[in-house]
Amino acid sequence: MPRKKMKNVSRTKKVTAKQTKTMRQAPVETMEKNFRAMPASIAAQYGKDLSMLKQQENKLKNEHKKAQAQQKIAKNKCAALMAKTQSKPTATAKKQLVTAKKAHDALNKAINSITSQLDQMAKRCKALASNQAKFTMLSKELTKLEKQWELNAKKAVVATKKAPKKIAQKAAKQKTMPNEVIAPHQEQIQDMTPANEPVEADA
Repeated sequence: MPRKKMKNVSRTKKVTAKQTKTMRQAPVETMEKNFRAMPASIAAQYGKDLSMLKQQENKLKNEHKKAQAQQKIAKNKCAALMAKTQSKPTATAKKQLVTAKKAHDALNKAINSITSQLDQMAKRCKALASNQAKFTMLSKELTKLEKQWELNAKKAVVATKKAPKKIAQKAAKQKTMPNEVIAPHQEQIQDMTPANEPVEADA
């Protein structure tokens, strides 16, 4: 018999624990928790995306500098070969000039492409930074709102507790008011009533 009782107690504890867990994990509360954390999470994700994009931007900037340096070398080489072909127009010099011009044109195209990508990245970085700031502010404002809401709720509770005392004080004051108001009027009435004059006897 004692064993059966112990089994029933353990089963009851398990059921109670399950019910408590179910109550704690109510869908509305979970949604509210996720909603509160969402602005900060979005801001953090925007920060990560912005960091990654800036890394790519820095790589492109380095490539842009290298391409510009190579472009300068290719330009100087083209100028030297052009002067050489003009003074001594050999087939080898002409081929070298054609190859140098192609390399120079390819570098120009690469620089234009990199410049375009950098412009797009700059716009994207600006948008990400703006969105990050927006959701960071939203997270802060939501925290402020919750604190203000809790403060207002506490004030409402205090006001509710004080209300019965105020009502009782007002009722007591109203009870004493009639006597205070009627007494002066009674005195005035007594002053206004004429005194009983003595009646003269007939002669």
